[in-house]
Amino acid sequence: MGFDTKDVQVKLTSGRTLRIPVIATMTTQQLCEKVAEEEKASADVITLKFGGKVLKRSKSMYGYGVREEMELKVKLLTKETLKVHLHLPGTDKEVVSLDIFNTSANSEILSKLKGTTHRALVASIT
Repeated sequence: MGFDTKDVQVKLTSGRTLRIPVIATMTTQQLCEKVAEEEKASADVITLKFGGKVLKRSKSMYGYGVREEMELKVKLLTKETLKVHLHLPGTDKEVVSLDIFNTSANSEILSKLKGTTHRALVASIT
């Protein structure tokens, strides 16, 4: 597969189907951003599925073998705040609490963890 533009069908939550031009190097994240414009939503609440599997945001269309007839389905997540309580290793009662979103990427969560002031926690994730 070269870097030709392919029109991918994207089925929106409304039931409407869009044809969005993509190139092989486009990531799922970039496609989510295009879909977000149509859905009038934030890209971080959009999930794309193909064949029942959620597409990873960092993976390219080439990695998924995008073809003209491919139909992706859009799922909109409701953004919610989650309270996470981490019981620290080697302690019985010490807990670090964080607020994260259910749409947060792993890198965002790790960044928040590294931003805590607890030395044992920071040392265990670096």
